[in-house]
Formats: sequence, C-alpha cells, structure tokens
Amino acid sequence: MENKEKTIGEYKARRVGNALVITIPQSLAIQAGEKFTLKTNQEGNELIYKKTKSHNPWENGQFDDFDFRANMKEVGNYGMSPDIGKERVEWK
Repeated sequence: MENKEKTIGEYKARRVGNALVITIPQSLAIQAGEKFTLKTNQEGNELIYKKTKSHNPWENGQFDDFDFRANMKEVGNYGMSPDIGKERVEWK
C-alpha cells in the first residue's frame, strides 16, 4: 500500500499561555472542538495527528436530530413528579 502524504504548508509553533500551538489552516475544514490524537515516531522528529472519533453521544452527533422536548412530553420529566412512597424517610 502506497503512502500518499500531502504537504499542506509550513507552520511555526507559537506560545499561548503554557502551551505551544500550531495553527490549522481553514482550508482543511476542521471544526472548532474536533478532537485529535497526537502520536510521534520513536525518534520524536515526526508528529502524526489523527482525528479521534468520540464515543460520547453528546459530542459525536448521535443526538443532533433528537427532539428532547417532544420526548419529555411523551415520557415525562424524570425527577420532577411529586414524591410517592417512603422517599422522605427520617433517619435517626
């Protein structure tokens, strides 16, 4: 399998607070908040960034089209109903 690397450009690391930052060009269409895994080769002279697929449904788009208001009307709002039974037990 042939490695088809593409050079995007040359960028200088700059200091922001206690971190070093390398700017990602807008032409790569990376969205703010996207996560990446950073790897390096054994010598430490190559950095490899790979997009990380989040398993968190709030971040990975799983709930983007879910209508929570309609769902609350259907199943109710958990925890907002009056207490029933022995929820208010007085411990001695």
